[in-house]
Amino acid sequence: MKNGAKLILEHMILYQILSDRKFWELCPEWVEWKDEGQAVHQKVVDEVLHPSAGCKACGTVKSVMKQFLMKFTRQVADWHTTDAAKLDSLVAYISKKRGYRPVPIVVNYKDAQGKIRAVLL
Repeated sequence: MKNGAKLILEHMILYQILSDRKFWELCPEWVEWKDEGQAVHQKVVDEVLHPSAGCKACGTVKSVMKQFLMKFTRQVADWHTTDAAKLDSLVAYISKKRGYRPVPIVVNYKDAQGKIRAVLL
């Protein structure tokens, strides 16, 4: 597979990942996140994509996914320093979906002090 332009793993990319049932099979390191991830995905569908008639602005994809995105990116950062091999399936999954290996895959996260940092995969 050829290398291609960088990719920033942000809320819309994570939404796309969570909408794919194959993600949980192809990335077993994340399987314990499945119920929460599917619930977040459904919440986006219910509140943003198909809101009830009485709700004109229930939120945005970013606002609905914010907490899960922060948790997900912190986990990526943690594994990057403690067990980077756990991220291999995520990189392979993203590369397969894109049809190329993004170089780098950038994952921004907030550290313990609240400072935004980046992990490059």
